[in-house]
Amino acid sequence: MTHCPHYNLLLASDKALLKNYNLIKRSIIFNDSIPYKDKMLYTMQCHTCREFNVGANFLCLHCSFGGCWEHKHFDTHSREHSHPFGINAMNGLLFCFSCEDYIVGNEIMAFDGSLTEEWPIILEKSHIPDQVRREGLYGLVNMGSTCFMSSVLQTLVHDKYVVRNFISQDHVTNCSIKDPKGCMSCALDRIISECYGSVSKTNDHGGFLSLLTCVWSINKNYAGYSQQDAHEFLQFILNQLHNDYVRIHPEEDQQQSLLTNKYNHSGKSLPGDNNSKYKKCSCIVHSTFRGTLKSSIVCSECNDNSKSIIEPYMDLSLDIKGKKTLYECLDSFHKKEQLHDFDYDCPHCQTTKDPIKQLTINKLSPILILQLKRFEHLMNGNNIKLNDFVEFPLYLEMSNYCHDNTNSKHPDITDTPTSDILYELVGIIAHQGTVNEGHYTATLKLPSGQWFKFNDSMISLLKEEQVLKEQAYLLFFTVKQINT
Repeated sequence: MTHCPHYNLLLASDKALLKNYNLIKRSIIFNDSIPYKDKMLYTMQCHTCREFNVGANFLCLHCSFGGCWEHKHFDTHSREHSHPFGINAMNGLLFCFSCEDYIVGNEIMAFDGSLTEEWPIILEKSHIPDQVRREGLYGLVNMGSTCFMSSVLQTLVHDKYVVRNFISQDHVTNCSIKDPKGCMSCALDRIISECYGSVSKTNDHGGFLSLLTCVWSINKNYAGYSQQDAHEFLQFILNQLHNDYVRIHPEEDQQQSLLTNKYNHSGKSLPGDNNSKYKKCSCIVHSTFRGTLKSSIVCSECNDNSKSIIEPYMDLSLDIKGKKTLYECLDSFHKKEQLHDFDYDCPHCQTTKDPIKQLTINKLSPILILQLKRFEHLMNGNNIKLNDFVEFPLYLEMSNYCHDNTNSKHPDITDTPTSDILYELVGIIAHQGTVNEGHYTATLKLPSGQWFKFNDSMISLLKEEQVLKEQAYLLFFTVKQINT
């Protein structure tokens, strides 16, 4: 809007308010010396509902009130107190709640007299964007112990492969349901649109609400207010996304879900997974997160490993008890184990000596998910949480844990022992608290290289040293480079 009659009345009645505008912008909103957390507390919290950045938060130009857009609390304040102007706490723009539009153009420059003379040059060499986009910085309101869902969803909607897949519109074009309340992929598609689309006045979190409805209709265990496991929910939603793909691409249906009953590595091979006739699933879940392990029973005399099977995995679960670093956890997962009381007869040398068992990675996935096993079920029936801090790196070298396949004609991330296989950390789901009373957050690295913590509806900027102090439960790595 280039003309606002209420702004003209403001100029004529109280020019001191214009100084308030500059003071708020320069001293608070755009003051980088203020810690981001403190700035969020001062500017992003609604004084009525106490929620953070719900749609957007506005600071009153006339008084000290701050109110949200989503629940119309600033609009109510504006009408009750005749305070029409609010400053968007995220971008510093002035909004007239009487005209229901932002004040832009020549009028906004009058707030800073030093820029008035330069306005023609600025106008010539720049432009005001038609739309304000979120670029993924979009919080999800806690609907009652839904932090385990929010953390998983934030991780998925910031995964470049997942976002690229949904932008291609493959699902929405072919889906016969086309209802986010009845289709998990349609619900995730809407959440992605809300996360990366234009900021609108009707920011109703429709995608998240629809996904909640869809989840509850499929699995009643997720309904209610009890805390759930983020890892189990991640595998649940990945399985549903796979099922949606099979539904709209029946030609790729393999007569069964390619995930196990718990949707992750179960220690049992799947039919067809250890022979050349196996047909890969092309869905976003398997093409992004699926890898394979080689479980080998090796003869201790002649090193024969003919008794080996290939097993699929969607994530790797690592023991953390007594471990201080992520590499120690991986070493434990990869270490050789002497089998005792095992009926073994080597097909090559016929020895019956105890063989050696080892798990190696046969095929790495583009996104590697590592679960740190923090929850333990005791023999007495109790469950406990391990709060041990496990040090993890920003870059993870995985070549030492891969199977030695020297016969491969096309070495890649799947099998070469002589390669340096580097993964970059892009996401952390952390858990604070106990088994029954805890809270999940997601810390994610955006394409800009900045780290942000998504704590339900609250989003905060973190430094790398803060990221590395997170009590990680799930770690997400993306392949960075391969040097052969």
